[in-house]
Amino acid sequence: MKKTLFTLIAVLLTGLLVISCPDPVNGDGSSGTHAHARTPNITGQPHGGSWDVSEDDAFTLTVTASVTDGGTLSYQWYKNTVNTAAGGAAIGADDKTLTLAKGDYAFNGAYYFYVVVTNTNNAAAETKTAAATSSVAAVTVSGNLVNAMAPAITVQPTGGAWDVSDDDSFTITVTAHSADEGTLSYQWYRNTTNTTTGGNPLQNEDDAVLTIAKSGYTTDGNHYFYVVITNRINDNGDGGNKTATVMSNAVKVTVYGNEVALPTKLSGFFQTEYQDAYMYTYNTDLSGYDYVDGFFIDAATKQFGYYFDTSLEYGWGGTIVGHVPGADNSDISVLIVEIDWAEKNTQSMFADYITLPDTGKYFAYSYKNLAVSANETMVSTGAPYGDKMTGVATLAEAVDEYAAAGNGYFSSGGLYIDRGITPTGLANLAGDWASDFVAEGDYFVLIRGTGYTEFSDDEDEINGIYDDPDWDMSAAIGIIVDYTDPTQNSGVLYIQVIESEFGFTFKSYVAVAWKNKTGSSIDMMIGTEGKDTLAAVKAAYPNSSNTYFADNGFLSYEKQ
Repeated sequence: MKKTLFTLIAVLLTGLLVISCPDPVNGDGSSGTHAHARTPNITGQPHGGSWDVSEDDAFTLTVTASVTDGGTLSYQWYKNTVNTAAGGAAIGADDKTLTLAKGDYAFNGAYYFYVVVTNTNNAAAETKTAAATSSVAAVTVSGNLVNAMAPAITVQPTGGAWDVSDDDSFTITVTAHSADEGTLSYQWYRNTTNTTTGGNPLQNEDDAVLTIAKSGYTTDGNHYFYVVITNRINDNGDGGNKTATVMSNAVKVTVYGNEVALPTKLSGFFQTEYQDAYMYTYNTDLSGYDYVDGFFIDAATKQFGYYFDTSLEYGWGGTIVGHVPGADNSDISVLIVEIDWAEKNTQSMFADYITLPDTGKYFAYSYKNLAVSANETMVSTGAPYGDKMTGVATLAEAVDEYAAAGNGYFSSGGLYIDRGITPTGLANLAGDWASDFVAEGDYFVLIRGTGYTEFSDDEDEINGIYDDPDWDMSAAIGIIVDYTDPTQNSGVLYIQVIESEFGFTFKSYVAVAWKNKTGSSIDMMIGTEGKDTLAAVKAAYPNSSNTYFADNGFLSYEKQ
C-alpha cells in the first residue's frame, strides 16, 4: 500500500513539472514575448554635491539603470529651479552621464537635476516604451563672483486704443521680480516705430506702472512704449556685476479722438494738373476728362470729398474725424474720413477695377509737401491702396491701419494744385446750355464739374454732345480752374484750354463771362484773347462788364 501511494505521488509531481515548464507569456523572465516594455530599474541614483567653480571647470552627474526584457535604454536629463522631479528644462545629451560646464552656472546657489530613463522594446506586442524617473540631485554652486541676476518679466506690458476725448490718461503696466532679492528700477521709453531701440526716455518714470496724460498726445496716431528694468544688488567688493537689466516688448498705443486741426493752406479744391492726351482723355459721357482727379476740403466744417474725374460726380467723401500729421512736411500725413457718400461711374470701362469705401466706415487720404509757389498752393496726395479698401469699422482701427508707418498704403502721390473753386460753387453754373443762333446747328456750353466744353454741334442730327471733332467745332474745351463769385448773376469763369479751333493754344488760359443768369437761362461770351498764365487772364478779364466783354458778343442760352 505504501509503495503504491509513493508511486502515485511521483506521477503527480511529474505532471506538475510538465505543466509548468513552457516559457511564460507575461512573466518576469528575460526570455519569451511580452505585451509591454518593462520599466527600467535605476540601480544607481545621480548624486549631487558642492561645486566650487573657482577650482573645478565641470561637475559630473551619473545614473545607472538596467532592464530585463532586452530593450534599449535612453536618457533625458532635466534642470530645475526647485527640488522636484517635475517641470524642469531638458538639457544634455542622450547619455547616462551629464557634465555641467561652469560657463553655464555664473551664479552661486542651488541647482536641481534629475533624469528620465526610457526603455524602448520594439518586440513588445502592445506598449513599446516604459520610463523611470530618478531622484533629484542638488548641486550647490559656489566660487563665482557675486553678479546681479537679470530681472524676470512675468507679465509683459500691454498697449491698446486710447480715445483721448473720453479718457485723460492711459496706463501701461509691467510685472517683474528679482531672483536674487535685488532692488528693481524702471526706465520707460516712447518710440515712433515698433522697436525697442532708439526710443526717447520718459523722465521721472521709475515705476512698474506708466501713466501717460493726454496733454502730451494732442494728435492722433500710433505711439510705442517699452521699459528697461534694472536689478541692483549690494556691492560686496568682489568685482562682480552688481546690476543687470532686461528689456520688455514694445507695445502700441493707438491715440485717437483729438480735435482735428488742419494746416491753414489745406482748404479748398485741389486738382491734378492736365499733362497730355495720352494720360487724360476727353470723355463724352462726362463732357470732361478722365483721371483729372481732385479733392475738396472745407477746413471749417471738416468736410472732405475725393473725385475721380472733372465731372465731380463720382468719388467718395464724408467728415474728417482724424488727422495724423507726419513728423515734418516731407512726411506723409493722414486724414481719417467717416464716409457718408461713395459713387462710381458704372458705365466706365474701368468700373470693375474701382473699389469704393463703404458708407458708415472709416477711410483715409494722405498728403505731404504742402507748399505755396507763385501764389499757388500745391500738395502731393494719395488715396490708400492696400487690403482695407472698403474702409474699417472704427476710428481707432482706421488710425492704426492707415496711419501706421511703413504699411505701404501711401507709397506715392500726385501733385495737386489749389483751384479757386468749390464743387458747390460750380454746381450753381452746372448744366448743358444751348443756343440756336447758328442756322446749321446749335451752339452749346456744357459745364459739368470742372469740365468746360463750348462747341458748335453741326452734325446732321443735333445731340448736344461733343462727340465728333470732324463735324463739331470746338471754341474751347478744357478745365475750369477759377471764377469770380458764382452765386452772382454775372461773373467770369477762367478756363485752361486743352482743345480749341478758335486759335487758343494748348494749356493757355481764357475767360468766359456770364450775366443775366436765372434758373434756366444765362448769357455767356468767351474772351477774345488767351493768356499764358492764370494771373494774366484774370488781370485782363477781371469781371463781365462792357469794359472787357462787348455787349453784342453775348449769346443767350437755355438749360437743357
